[in-house]
Amino acid sequence: MAKFCGNCGAVSDDNANVCGNCGAPFATVNVGGTNDVFSKIPGVNGMKPEQKALVMKIAKFAIPAVAALVVVLVLVFAVIVPNTGARGALKKYFKAVQEGDSATIAEMLPAKYTSDELHGETYDPSDKMDKQYFENENSANATSAIEKKFGEGYKYKIKDMKIKKLDKDDLEDYEEIYDNLVDNHKDKDFEAPGISAGYKLKFELVLKGDKKDKDAKCTVYMIKEDGNWVVWSVDTTVPGADPLEVLSEPTGTNAPSNNVSFNN
Repeated sequence: MAKFCGNCGAVSDDNANVCGNCGAPFATVNVGGTNDVFSKIPGVNGMKPEQKALVMKIAKFAIPAVAALVVVLVLVFAVIVPNTGARGALKKYFKAVQEGDSATIAEMLPAKYTSDELHGETYDPSDKMDKQYFENENSANATSAIEKKFGEGYKYKIKDMKIKKLDKDDLEDYEEIYDNLVDNHKDKDFEAPGISAGYKLKFELVLKGDKKDKDAKCTVYMIKEDGNWVVWSVDTTVPGADPLEVLSEPTGTNAPSNNVSFNN
């Protein structure tokens, strides 16, 4: 086998350390290591010894740094990103639904569900969800009913998520709902929250238990109100996944619809 000189192009034996034509030294090769990468740098075999030494030094530091950067990027996109922002809030919501944790869900509700001005100081969305949803013996969505049908220790799992950022026109529809609520409750000093972003999340929602499973499409709208991600609406046939439905009655006379949906 032969190899070519990177300086003059002459052919030399594979075990030669220098070019037989021009005398330029060949770079040693340590496959998979720094020398392997170093030997592939164009013109490296024609460099002066001191130039080679400088390039080798840079390569030794650069390669581990690049590898470390790749690890960091993988960590960010595989672990951190899915657990922050709208996606992270969605996962937090379904964990709370799974555990019947109405208090956590209440913390993730839009202002239209939680405002004292709209509902009165004695109104407690967490208590209402418990009594009419999670603890309702006559409801198929009650925690006990789901455990009986699907098995104890059931879990909600999200699969094949597609996420669409809502544009300015979409967000204005939500702002209009709040504007109407303000107009209809002027005597109660209700203040609309600031809406800065929103997402439409579509995925397969799986209710998995040790007795049976239920798999259905799910669409959730996440809206950023006053800097916090809230669950505006949930649309699915999976049991127990939408405790917000007991809070969705119109708030006051001639109140606007609480739901906004987009086809695209």
